[in-house]
Amino acid sequence: MQTATAGAKKAFALEDARIQVDRRHQRIEYHDLTGRVRMTDSGPRVDVHIADTDTIEAGLRLSAQKFGGEVFITGEAAFREQSARQAARLGVGVKDADLQQVVEQERAQIEVERNPSRPRRPVVPRDPPLR
Repeated sequence: MQTATAGAKKAFALEDARIQVDRRHQRIEYHDLTGRVRMTDSGPRVDVHIADTDTIEAGLRLSAQKFGGEVFITGEAAFREQSARQAARLGVGVKDADLQQVVEQERAQIEVERNPSRPRRPVVPRDPPLR
């Protein structure tokens, strides 16, 4: 996972993206400064094409704005976990039941980072609700 240091320029940010509207396929492509497609917004979903930290953050922020602050995350397991952790750090809700433990662990880690001297309570995994 690529991380940026405080004050460093991000590899990709929505405000720097070159936006291309593809009316034929009914989607919006977000290109970086080198012309690579980083994300695609097709209406009901936002697809991340380059899974680095900055692009995932941009995708999560756009999705949260479009879908009421909560997202479903699809893709490979490692991508889903990375995205869920980043969503927790951004305050974006994750709707996927199977990612709730990851989100809770990340929130606990955030709490430890904010208050390093406070003793940490272990995160006890909860069973998913019965349907």
